[in-house]
Amino acid sequence: MGNNLWKFATAATALGVAGFLLVDAPSAEAASNVIRNGGFEDGSSGWTSAWSSIGAAPYHSAINNTLPFRPHIGAWKAELGGDGLGGEGFNGQQSVSQTVTLEPKTRYIFSYWLYVTPRTAGFRELEVTASAGGHTYRLDYRTNKDVNSGYQKVNIQLPQDLVFTTEQRVRFSFTAVEDAVNGSPFLLDDVSLSPVANSR
Repeated sequence: MGNNLWKFATAATALGVAGFLLVDAPSAEAASNVIRNGGFEDGSSGWTSAWSSIGAAPYHSAINNTLPFRPHIGAWKAELGGDGLGGEGFNGQQSVSQTVTLEPKTRYIFSYWLYVTPRTAGFRELEVTASAGGHTYRLDYRTNKDVNSGYQKVNIQLPQDLVFTTEQRVRFSFTAVEDAVNGSPFLLDDVSLSPVANSR
């Protein structure tokens, strides 16, 4: 297992432990995107949305085309969290995920555009994971302290532990956790998973 990877049991996703981010990864064949509807322009098609709460339910759908938050490109995006202060007092987690098939003996680049909106009161965190073979691998981790000025592209080269000898089903998930007073979401758009050229 590489230095840039945390490995967890699927039954116990370890929120709160710092993850590792890989940037400036090798070029990938962008035309071979494995993710379906990565730009969310077909709404929730291809994606599974879920939420769990201690207080009220979130007032917005995870995948939406509503204001005030705008997408990176197009009309739709994923909006995770932000339903505390000024919303419905939501206290829990909200996620989107998709399961895809990875080809054998192939390395992939996982990328997406992420906007950590301006910090408000309360706490929030975002965990990006890949689950396969009974294990969950943390790919990225952010909190409300990681505010940026707008959408920024994240590139992650999947580690050797996610290169398989046969076809493998892998579930990629984005999960936001917040307390009841957080009022600012994580915005996600243009998700891509592409094979690295000549990686076989």
